[in-house]
Amino acid sequence: MGILLSEEWNIITTILELKTTIPYKIIFDDGDELIFDVRLENFGNINGMLITTDYTYIKAKVETLLEMGYGYSCFTEPLADEVKRLKECITSEDIKLFKEILYD
Repeated sequence: MGILLSEEWNIITTILELKTTIPYKIIFDDGDELIFDVRLENFGNINGMLITTDYTYIKAKVETLLEMGYGYSCFTEPLADEVKRLKECITSEDIKLFKEILYD
């Protein structure tokens, strides 16, 4: 699991007011389980978008995940400086403008 990725998505989803679960665990019928860095609810597929840093970790279960109504995305782990800059550069005015553009 990517600690910085989860932190970055926590910032992003707070700004965009997206519903998330960080982290998110799925237990499959065969007893296998996967833990994702982030689940974006109401985004992507019917059961949400799952975010991880490692495709090889989920590769064996991708078809099952899709059948279960999940989408998935793989991101690289951000650098600590990137997360720090994201925290520092986002102002309330930035958020307001971004939301106006996003929801227009």
